[in-house]
Amino acid sequence: TIVIRNFVLQSRGAPLRLSFMALPDRLFRDEKYADAREFYRRLAASHPDREEGLSARFKAGLCSAFCGDVDDAFHEFTRLENTMYDHCCALGFAEIGMLDGNIEWAWEALKNGYRRHRAQDIRNELWFALLNLVERLPQERHAEKIARYSELLAETLAAPEEAGRIASELLELLQKHRPHADLRKEAVRLLQAFPDNHYVVQEALFTLTRVGMDADNLATVAPASRIRRSTI
Repeated sequence: TIVIRNFVLQSRGAPLRLSFMALPDRLFRDEKYADAREFYRRLAASHPDREEGLSARFKAGLCSAFCGDVDDAFHEFTRLENTMYDHCCALGFAEIGMLDGNIEWAWEALKNGYRRHRAQDIRNELWFALLNLVERLPQERHAEKIARYSELLAETLAAPEEAGRIASELLELLQKHRPHADLRKEAVRLLQAFPDNHYVVQEALFTLTRVGMDADNLATVAPASRIRRSTI
């Protein structure tokens, strides 16, 4: 039996635990990329096969990209291939492309990454990166935006609801920058290409009614049942 008398237990509050990447993350936010990179590299070397170490390697690559050291960034991102952070390889390559002004490189990196991980939940991060790339294009490059949206729809990479969103963006751009004949032609093409996608059909029908196509003409490009279902 142990008896402890006159024992006082004091607490200084809940223990404080910081993420092991708190310091380099703070340096990263402050745009002190060279300093942050050194910390990230040490962490990556200490935990090469853990999620935390792979995340640190990805961020080290970003730091190199922002420092203008493209070769080093490429090397860091390549080391993520075939790991649980494989998708970040595509994200990293895309960042290099964007910083270098090579949109085509960024675009292909993201598309290939999306195809590679299409069956996994992480595909959403890559998909939104693709959309973000298009949205970051300046307004005067509307022709390229139209082409990029059309490409995504043509390859049927999107989930049904996302395809509807892209169709909406595409048709809106066409309305602003192309003749009504082109807008009408694209809306009809979308009806024929996505007959079972309610979201795309709805956007296409809305566009056609907006440019003056009446119910009789609509019936020639879309089944009546489809029209009723998409306008309910």
